[in-house]
Amino acid sequence: MLELRDVHVSYGNIKAVKGINLEIEKGEIVTLIGSNGAGKTTIMKTICGLIKPTKGIIQFKNENITTKNTNHIVKMGISMSPEGRQVFPRMTVLENLEMGSFIRTKEEEKEELEKVFTLFPRLKERIKQIAGTLSGGEQQMLAIGRAMMAKPQLLLLDEPSLGLAPIIVQNIFELIKEINKMGTTILLVEQNARMALMIADRGYVLETGKIALSDTAENLLNSDMVRQAYLGEATC
Repeated sequence: MLELRDVHVSYGNIKAVKGINLEIEKGEIVTLIGSNGAGKTTIMKTICGLIKPTKGIIQFKNENITTKNTNHIVKMGISMSPEGRQVFPRMTVLENLEMGSFIRTKEEEKEELEKVFTLFPRLKERIKQIAGTLSGGEQQMLAIGRAMMAKPQLLLLDEPSLGLAPIIVQNIFELIKEINKMGTTILLVEQNARMALMIADRGYVLETGKIALSDTAENLLNSDMVRQAYLGEATC
């Protein structure tokens, strides 16, 4: 479904992403793990067209989207729930969700709204509430719901557990699995490497802008390098 080939991204003279190769098959959950500053969010923004690569090719469903604008990419079937949630704080829950469906017809918007409320009944309860007054967990649900309103085939999730209580994190990850079961392919960037690998099919480990390791999620969970660097486990 998605392929990145030798993708480089720079901020001025700073090389943030240094020739990565990444593939996602339809129906998978693929996770991208790594330390702060490794380039994870940069990759997500590059896939969405918010940042243009300095070199390399990005293909979605066999179409080159490297130079496409974000609006075109969203219409093709990619949407993102950004790091830090970034809901519109002065707008209601419903208005935030409607912002996510700007490319869809009214009928499609209605259908997607029902799906979002099935996944996140809490949002339906707070449909008229101002988004800035929601709890952190509710705002994260809203950010994911807003991305789902675009009816994506590929959903990019950037740090969905950031700043949330452990019990809420568990709930968010259960919902991510449910979204995947409904037919949405997912690319997940997550600091909580253990949780990410437990729900993913495959994973990539990113270090200073390069892919250091890629394998099935199960093998990465058992990797000495991953366990020591990202899971907080000592290895013999």
